[in-house]
Amino acid sequence: MIKATDLMIGNYVNEYILGDVCVNEIYENSVSVLAKHMDINKVVSDIAYTISCSNLIGIPLTPDVLERLGFKYDEFNILKHHILKCRWITEKITGDKIDVCFLRFDSIIKPPMPCTDIYHVHQLQNLYKALTGKDLTFKTT
Repeated sequence: MIKATDLMIGNYVNEYILGDVCVNEIYENSVSVLAKHMDINKVVSDIAYTISCSNLIGIPLTPDVLERLGFKYDEFNILKHHILKCRWITEKITGDKIDVCFLRFDSIIKPPMPCTDIYHVHQLQNLYKALTGKDLTFKTT
């Protein structure tokens, strides 16, 4: 479940039935979202739905999702973003795989401050907006 206070207009989240949707308006305990709909003539349009925040979950960061957010593989086959300086964490220091991969933003301030871990698209969109003042584009499929 996502709280309305964790969202900004333009965030992408997942709704159990509609799939990935874009937040259009935010209310106290619900949001208006735009979902893609294809009619019988295969014409795609956006339809607005008002949904309780209890029906929303974050879209997990996966390699495919990160590519849709503008990340690209470098010469060492590591996913990187041209503006964001972060690491894609897929395993523990011991080398064991972890269940939920995430992006880690390390502090560059001396003395080191705690790092920030991002697990979902809407969190990354919010951080990007706070750092750059621009929206992070999410290419829908």
